[in-house]
Amino acid sequence: MPVEPQAEMPRATPRTSLPQLLLGVLVVWQLVFLVADNAAPFLPAPARAVIGPAPSAWETLTGQGQKWNLFSPRLPERALFLVVEVRTLDGRSIRLPSSFGPEDGDNYFHAPGSDDRLFHVEKELFWLFNVFESKEVEARAEEWRAYLEERVRARWRAYRDYLAWRRREYLRQHAAISGPEEWVLLVRVYPRSVAGAHPLREEIVEVPLVRWRPEAVPPAGCLPLEVYDAGIWRWLPERGVEG
Repeated sequence: MPVEPQAEMPRATPRTSLPQLLLGVLVVWQLVFLVADNAAPFLPAPARAVIGPAPSAWETLTGQGQKWNLFSPRLPERALFLVVEVRTLDGRSIRLPSSFGPEDGDNYFHAPGSDDRLFHVEKELFWLFNVFESKEVEARAEEWRAYLEERVRARWRAYRDYLAWRRREYLRQHAAISGPEEWVLLVRVYPRSVAGAHPLREEIVEVPLVRWRPEAVPPAGCLPLEVYDAGIWRWLPERGVEG
């Protein structure tokens, strides 16, 4: 006997719920916002008028502004690099600049790579000089000294370990240094950059920060680092040391 085909059950039409509808609208609007907000600065004024203030208002409301103040209140105004100087009692001086420092002040480019971790280590050591201003330091010498001491004391192990690492690397590639030695960490400060202008050599300053003498025994109550203060080296008291 022929089998009669069974009638198919009618399929229920899926209904869109209100939350689904709102989510879809949000996704579509976000896509439109990303395109409009990023393209707006490059569009002529009439086109920007058509877009209107909606993208900017949404950016402010949702905190999506991709600007430097998302990470910091202001951009650094000067370039900073480390320099290590080895000094011996027989009068020798050996300079070991950072591998990230420019060879001259006019041109600088450093491609990202595997040494970025070292850059961040060095950045943490020189970052306290981001507020350095020669005239301000001279006028507020006591405040500047207290500021440096506080920050070096809080991270003295990082400074000592960095100098010890530079020493190991140097001795691995060169003959041992004869006689007592001292390792001085200086911060090389470039002036504020101005469009179309190059810094003058006399505007680039190197400021001694800390000194480490591997063979020296610090006085009681002092850390194994000395800080530079008004032309003299002074042991850094361990009071309030952190970490």
